Amino acid sequence: MPDTSSVVSVSSAASSLPLLKSEKIIFQTRPHFIIPFSLIFILWTVGGLFLWLMLKFGIINLIPRIPVRTIEIIYLGVFLFVGLVIFLSWLRTEYILTNKRVEWRFGIIGQGIISITLAQIQNIVLKISIMGMIFNFGNIKIEPAGITASINFSGISNPKSRKKQIEEAQI
Repeated sequence: MPDTSSVVSVSSAASSLPLLKSEKIIFQTRPHFIIPFSLIFILWTVGGLFLWLMLKFGIINLIPRIPVRTIEIIYLGVFLFVGLVIFLSWLRTEYILTNKRVEWRFGIIGQGIISITLAQIQNIVLKISIMGMIFNFGNIKIEPAGITASINFSGISNPKSRKKQIEEAQI
């Protein structure tokens, strides 16, 4: 059983991370802001276009016994809810590197945490799309030795420097 007297709590803008004795945070970040906002923008654009087409061609009037205004409100409510879920998912996702481990925290209502010690890291894969090159974000996959679970830092900003920080922390 680990010595709990050596655990220190450090607060940040994102959340608190219990640290082990002599453990220091190298970086603590979220996915790039363009990821959730582009998803919300695309969702609302497609949804708005679809609603407009349904209104323009009278398709919405074919639904019996439900007033058009009620359908519009339900439709917009669903899209606002999905946009809120996307935003909260982004807000509750954290990527953390300390001098002893990497950690991925995620979840909207509950919280999932995947943590790998630096000594367990076998491979670090960096992928940057064309959009990522333009807006400076990418994906880092951290694969541990002997464990099937990997950590995916999806949409992380400054991916090349973050990968380098992980590699330097391993030394």
